[in-house]
Amino acid sequence: MNSMRNSSLPDDILTEECLQHFQKGSNLSYMAIVCHFREPLGEFVYRLTGNTKTTLEIVEDSFNKLWLRHEMMRTADDIETFLLTAARHACFIHLDRSNHH
Repeated sequence: MNSMRNSSLPDDILTEECLQHFQKGSNLSYMAIVCHFREPLGEFVYRLTGNTKTTLEIVEDSFNKLWLRHEMMRTADDIETFLLTAARHACFIHLDRSNHH
């Protein structure tokens, strides 16, 4: 699932050691993950919502949800799948609410 990884960062930024530290609650590892996925996740969300403010809110919320489940994340693919799923779900909720107003 390399489609969402930030191409401006080296692929090896999310080493096995970084992921293990993230599972244990390392803020530094969390920040590395945020830096790695924030831009491509934002682009994904913006394509669905077309709204900068909504995009920022959904991206932030997706990362907050990821942090709450950090112990379950074993691989970079787990993280990417989780972020895409959480963000896509939030986008659909936002779009559904927007269509009903």
